[in-house]
Formats: sequence, structure tokens, C-alpha cells
Amino acid sequence: MTVETPPSWTAGLQNSLMACLKTGVIPGFRWVLQLAAAAAMVATAEAAESAASGSLFTRARTHWAFQPLPSTGLPPRSDSGTGAPESSPLDRLVETRLRAQGLSLGPRADAATRLRRMALVLTGLPPTPEDIQAFMADNRPESTEWWLERYLASPAYGERWAQHWLDA
Repeated sequence: MTVETPPSWTAGLQNSLMACLKTGVIPGFRWVLQLAAAAAMVATAEAAESAASGSLFTRARTHWAFQPLPSTGLPPRSDSGTGAPESSPLDRLVETRLRAQGLSLGPRADAATRLRRMALVLTGLPPTPEDIQAFMADNRPESTEWWLERYLASPAYGERWAQHWLDA
């Protein structure tokens, strides 16, 4: 690979351009030089501080973003009257916040409503009457997860979420 030097006339052009920038002949560009000078001063000060206080990794260990999260206790389980057999940690946090405001959780949705919500969110289409009947008749504990996987594997799921990229 050979390195070619620029033509001799470019040096004169660069010198002329820098002279224009320094004197402010080109309006609005004088602040660029001031900003560059300020950035250089800040970089020099940060480099001196880093050298004085140790390496970047030493300083990062004490930075708040690298500290472990404090363990907060979850609120105790309570019978909220929703008919839910068990509540997730998120449900307990939401319920505690609602109670603090004098509110409570709404009743748990029935199976047909849960299936309808799942189908509409994932595919954009309501479930067929056959799907609703099959879901209602399915008494397995993992039935909700099975139906969720079924909707995630359907072509309608891909079509629904592809529209976000195709309809730009």
C-alpha cells in the first residue's frame, strides 16, 4: 500500500480555512473553537484526576451504578379476595401500592377472557370458538402456558409483530 500526499494546494486551503475560523470570518464557527478548547481542558483535568485517584476500574468500584441492589423485602401474602391461588411478587407489590391508596385488585378474569386477551395481544385476532371451548375444557395446570406457546408459534404472531418493521 502506498501513501500519497495531498496536492500542495490543499495545505494553503487548510491554512486559509483555519485563519477564517480563528478570526470568525465564517459566522457561527468561532464557538466551535471555544467548545473544542473547553473539551480539551476538561479531558486534561479528567486525565489528571484519574491519574491522581487511581485507575478507572478503581473509581468504578465505588460508583453508585456498580453497587449491588439492596435487598428489599416483599410484602406478605394476603388473601385479596381475587380468587387467585397464588400471587407473584409483582402482584404483591402492586396490591400493596393499591391498598396504600385505598384501592384493591379487581376480580380475576375468567378463562375465556384470559384466552381472548392472550390471543388479541399476541396475534391481533380473537380466538376461534373452538379454541375457547378447548381452553375451557383443558384442566391441566400448565394449560395457560401451552396455549401461550401455541399462539407464539402461530404464523399470525409473526405477521402481527412484523408489521411494526414493515409499516414504517
